[in-house]
Amino acid sequence: MINLKTSILNNKRYLLNVGATFFSQFANAITLIILTPLLTLHLGLNNFGTYGVVINVIAFSVILDFGLNIGLVRSFIHKTTRINEQLNSIFIFFLSLFIFLFPFYIFFYFNYFHTKSFDLIKIAGLTSIIVVQNILSGYFDALIQAQNKIYISKIIRAFKLLLELSIIFIFLENINLITLLTIMLCVNLLYLCTLYFYLKKSINLTISFIAFKFSIVLEHFKYSFWYFISSLATVLVFNTQVLILNYYNGPIIAAKYLVMVRFFDIIRIASTNFTQVLFPKIIEVEVLNDWYQLKRMLISVYSRIAIFTGVIFILFYAFGYHLFVFWSGLNDPSLMVLFQFFLIFTILVILDNVSVIFLSALKMNKVPTLLSILQGILGIFLSILLLKLIGYVGILIGFLVSFILTNLFFNPYYLIRSINKKLE
Repeated sequence: MINLKTSILNNKRYLLNVGATFFSQFANAITLIILTPLLTLHLGLNNFGTYGVVINVIAFSVILDFGLNIGLVRSFIHKTTRINEQLNSIFIFFLSLFIFLFPFYIFFYFNYFHTKSFDLIKIAGLTSIIVVQNILSGYFDALIQAQNKIYISKIIRAFKLLLELSIIFIFLENINLITLLTIMLCVNLLYLCTLYFYLKKSINLTISFIAFKFSIVLEHFKYSFWYFISSLATVLVFNTQVLILNYYNGPIIAAKYLVMVRFFDIIRIASTNFTQVLFPKIIEVEVLNDWYQLKRMLISVYSRIAIFTGVIFILFYAFGYHLFVFWSGLNDPSLMVLFQFFLIFTILVILDNVSVIFLSALKMNKVPTLLSILQGILGIFLSILLLKLIGYVGILIGFLVSFILTNLFFNPYYLIRSINKKLE
């Protein structure tokens, strides 16, 4: 009992961060579980497929923080000089992105959907604002994470998701894509204000527009470059599938695929929480130059995640598809095959996430990131080829094969080898 109490006290912040992260993911899961079938019904498969394209464009655009937010975590923990100038310059740079994003999204939507509807201009404007909001929320989140207070941002985010869910319910009967995006924009604004006022109190964050220096942004971009390339690799794998499918097969097939993606996103995101919250802790141990502890942490995390993913695989292989059909109302033979491949892909991604988090936190991600880019490009090529040969299941098989051929085995090998070199 005493050992248990001591263990809890020694790991209090970690447990708090994990608990709050699970609360946030629980809110996210509840939102996806409730809204996905309802939006499919009220929007119709055709409009839901279009909604999926816009959501994936927003998700893809996370790379437009250019890795600066993740780099900011390390800069803050390492107490980099000129940190205040850095904070101001990066914030103002993010705000200015809207000027470039709005015309770009108009051009993209007009060409992707092959129409020049006025609604697309509205959607482009809303998309631009939401993308900037998401990048700024990542900026605030990085500053909170750097203080190892992940639980703060996760609790705030959970309430943001539940508020968004509640408002969508109010407008559900007459819901459309523009209404959905407007709700997201308004809730995001409140979310950003909450994060800002917390940081104003905790670290006395003050934004000064006259303090902007592009040279500082450029300097930090060089420092964060490989985080940017890593983010690009991630979105190539996870956020191009629906875009490719909608382009070649239309919004109805894309909508069915998106529903499956949402189902497995709940599992994948919740399962990676254990490693995600370790990011600042890994950096702190690195600052102490304690590579023995880092290796022990790595082995411990791998062991737990391996057991965890084994249990998930058995449960979802036995009962998962029936749960998916009950939840989504979708059922056909090709979906069952797609489900099985998605289960394998998700389990492998959860396992790989351990090495990804350690490599990223230790800034050992240059070579793995280059390989990830290759994975994404190879995945897109194979998925289009297999899509034409065997149908939409080929989209996922293409990305799964590219993952197995590249990062799945290389990442843990490269990480362990790099740590062992530090111990020599």
